[in-house]
Amino acid sequence: MIKLLKAGLFNSTDKFKQAKETIHRYSNKYEIELYVAGEGESYVEGVCYPHQKGRILCVGPGLTRYSKKKFTCYYVHILADDELCKILGEVPTSFFASHYNMVKDAFEEVISLAEKEESQLLLQSRLYELLHIILSDAKDMDKPKEKAAGGNRTIRKAIRYIDENYPNDITLKDIADYVSFSPVYFHNVFKDYMGRTPGAYLREIRIKKAKEYLLTTDLSLEVIALRCGFKSHSYFAYCFKKETGLSPGKYKNTKGNKGVI
Repeated sequence: MIKLLKAGLFNSTDKFKQAKETIHRYSNKYEIELYVAGEGESYVEGVCYPHQKGRILCVGPGLTRYSKKKFTCYYVHILADDELCKILGEVPTSFFASHYNMVKDAFEEVISLAEKEESQLLLQSRLYELLHIILSDAKDMDKPKEKAAGGNRTIRKAIRYIDENYPNDITLKDIADYVSFSPVYFHNVFKDYMGRTPGAYLREIRIKKAKEYLLTTDLSLEVIALRCGFKSHSYFAYCFKKETGLSPGKYKNTKGNKGVI
């Protein structure tokens, strides 16, 4: 059995307008939070967890905690029976939501039902659904990672987004938002699977397309730079030479005669 004590959306600046640090306190219940924005960090038993979008914090009874600087998070405070306590006790104190939008929607539904004082049966059901999603995301952390990009749907989705939008001025945040990850977490997951950062992969795609333009068209370097997503001709030349060891013009003259891309 599970009992919901409190649920809501917490904005630290509303309650701690001047304080740079919240009070140090012991939790006497399970406090589960999903961070949606913020600066600074929370501390649980002295361990620092930065306030990053998508981070889940699961603080069990008897643990000391406090926070620094402003943040916004969804939260539920619950009392659980022995069986559920045993399950929650195996969950990491902090991890990132693999299904951020799903977790966020589940939090919002629980909060809405609690505020409207809907039937306890329906509220209990939605609360168990929220915990099920969170527990599933926590278990995903322990699964062996497939190093091939094809083994991860999120990475495949991100790669498709980059491949389709490389001519545009896209950022790490744009790509992370598209796959519903926080930028930091997405950066780390992408690098782990691909062996290079999202930014490095984006530059590779742009350079590859630039090579094709150089060897198959008579477009000016300025036009090629813009079509490949580079903000300026000079930055394009810098990146191209760093990647290939040749200037765009020299590459066209030397490689073009050999038919090499």
